[in-house]
Amino acid sequence: MFYLQYEGFPASTSDDFEDWAGAYINCWINASSIEQAKKIAENTISSDGWIIRSLEKSRPIVEKDYETSNRSLKFIQEAQEDGDVYVFHAWRNEAEKNEFKQ
Repeated sequence: MFYLQYEGFPASTSDDFEDWAGAYINCWINASSIEQAKKIAENTISSDGWIIRSLEKSRPIVEKDYETSNRSLKFIQEAQEDGDVYVFHAWRNEAEKNEFKQ
């Protein structure tokens, strides 16, 4: 199991393009190597219409290292069952921010 965090932004053809300027994309990937985990994550993110700006973090993870109260534990367990989990922490584009200020 691997945890990866990317920074990305929606492609101009994405449904998310007008609303979101970017996101940190947290990924929990059940893979046998970090290279395989990166390939799975990057293909999925791209298929969802997002462009990766950078890989911010990557590390192997073990469920037993997390306390039961840790929010990440549910994502780890879900990735063990489904293969992968993605959580987008997105921020709005500047036009949207300025619209709220008026």
